[in-house]
Amino acid sequence: CLLRAVNMTPGDIRIWNLLGYVHYRLEDYEACLKDNREALAIDPDDVYANKGLGNCLAALGRFDEGIRALRKAVELAPEGYGDPAHDLAVIMDRKANFKPFVDVNPPLSPSC
Repeated sequence: CLLRAVNMTPGDIRIWNLLGYVHYRLEDYEACLKDNREALAIDPDDVYANKGLGNCLAALGRFDEGIRALRKAVELAPEGYGDPAHDLAVIMDRKANFKPFVDVNPPLSPSC
């Protein structure tokens, strides 16, 4: 339904934002990235699209780009809307504690 809606009204940023959210939840980060970029082409100062882009980039391991987008979302957010700030803190923590898969699962010691 969302794809039909976006084809009918491609200039409606709300549909692109919603589609980006759905793709993010489905862990289809490449599609999410495209959706958020489409939204930002309509309005580069859209808080939700910048927030979505930041979360998506971070999910792809592109933490620095994600943090930049989330910082922009924080700057643009109206007073009282704390979601972008929360997401920024979470992504910064993930970046600080990021370890490759190999470090997380060291080989068993011979004494086992």
